[in-house]
Amino acid sequence: MNWYDYQAERQKERFLFNDNQTWIKTEIECPNCGDIVYKNMSLVLTTSPPKYTYKCPKCKWQQIGY
Repeated sequence: MNWYDYQAERQKERFLFNDNQTWIKTEIECPNCGDIVYKNMSLVLTTSPPKYTYKCPKCKWQQIGY
């Protein structure tokens, strides 16, 4: 990834994840658009096993899963 691609990615993350939550980049592809999905680490659903919220910054797809 070059510098300009990195900056564009960070800008995209800022617009989507500006709610003071901790999102980490996964290696999962979005089922709608194929972009990379992010996982919210600041909110854990106390199921067994625990669940997390996943979100795509490109198409706004969101899902709760393991």
